[in-house]
Parts: sequence; structure tokens; C-alpha cells
Amino acid sequence: MAKGTPQTAKPKPSLLKSPVIPLVIVGAIAAVAILNEIGFITLPHLGGNLAYEIHPPATIGVPCRYDFADALIPSLDPNYNGDRSGYTFYLGSGVGFPPMGLILGVDGILKGTPTGKGGNFQVCVKDVGGRSVCRTYHLAMNPKNTETTTTAPPGGCVINARCGEMQGTARIEGTFVSASCDCPSGTYLYETLGDGTKYCACK
Repeated sequence: MAKGTPQTAKPKPSLLKSPVIPLVIVGAIAAVAILNEIGFITLPHLGGNLAYEIHPPATIGVPCRYDFADALIPSLDPNYNGDRSGYTFYLGSGVGFPPMGLILGVDGILKGTPTGKGGNFQVCVKDVGGRSVCRTYHLAMNPKNTETTTTAPPGGCVINARCGEMQGTARIEGTFVSASCDCPSGTYLYETLGDGTKYCACK
């Protein structure tokens, strides 16, 4: 019986050399970018603490106000024109919280009088279609300044908000007063809060 021709083993194609693998990698990167853009995931941002730094820093005991609408809404709507009525802001979970004394409203404005240290927290916005986007921020906190930022008469109402003056590295842009008080000179009533106070913003 004649012997058959010896068979040689054919090498298996390497997966690393296959054109399919680079396409899968590119597709995965594109998918992550799309998911991040529509808010299903949040990618970390490069920086010392992987967060966007808020300027100016806040100061303990000094009223402050930060608006996140112009920074976040354009990620959902490139044609955003300043009308935030169709958007709802909220804090992301698992990242942290704003400093004690500051509250984020559904309108995207973080305000109050800080009483605690700074740190990282996440601000998210959702449109009427349910799409959302989040971004992690860091707010530094300056220690309490021994100087007073307002002048109050014996009755307790502020008469001078010292608008425009610097308190540490933060500029005084308004003051909180009792709801029974008039806004001090150089300010106007911006909002009446539910805790018996109102915020008077500098003109």
C-alpha cells in the first residue's frame, strides 16, 4: 500500500493581525463617546482631581452663587439660547455633595452661604426627552474671613452689602437678608427663599 503525501499543518491566522479587531476597538471607543454625550455614562476629565475647577472659590460665611446652565445645557442642545425652562438639574450620585450650606436648584443655580469645606460633586441636567449629561466639579473653600461683609443696624437688617469688594478670592455679589428686611442699598431682590430669607443681588 502506497504511503500518502505527508500533510503539513497550516498556521492559524493571528487575531491581532485580523482587520476585525481594530474595527471592534474603534467601534467601542465611538460607542463610549456617544453614551457619554447622551448621559448614560460619565467619563472622567483630566486634571489634578479629575474634575472641573469652579472659579472663583467660595469663602466660608460669604453668600455665593454659581450657575451651571451655560456649561452643561449646550452638551444636550448645541442651539441652546439661554432658555432653561425645558431642563432639570440635579446632583449626580456617588461623587459627593456641594459644601454644606449650598443648595443646587432645579434651575441649575448653586447658591447659599457655605459653612463647610470644599470638595467634589457632580451636576447633571436632563431635558424633556429624558436625555441627560453630567459633569464632575470641584469647589475650593477659603477659610472664614474675620472681616464682616455686611453692616447691620440694631434692628438686624443689612444696610450695606459691600458689592464688588473682594472677600478673600471671592467677589461679593449679593447678600442674604431676613424676608422682613428691605434689600440693602446697591442691590435688588433676586429671589425669596422658603426659609424666611431672601437673596439680594448686587446691581
